[in-house]
Amino acid sequence: MKSFADGIIIEFKAFDPKKEKTLDDTTRRALDQIRDMKYETDLEARGIRRVRKYGFAFRGKEVLIEAEKEQ
Repeated sequence: MKSFADGIIIEFKAFDPKKEKTLDDTTRRALDQIRDMKYETDLEARGIRRVRKYGFAFRGKEVLIEAEKEQ
């Protein structure tokens, strides 16, 4: 079955000063988890070919969002 809809994967991470120096590091860690855990596999099995991936990082009320670059 082909789908023309986009899939969206969002990974939320709280800033951990023991693991990261900046919120940028936290968003990268979130995107790495999406890739490493292959979260897009189920969407692709359903025929969704374009999957957008976002990493959200939080430190108190400060938020940073980074999207994976399209390939």
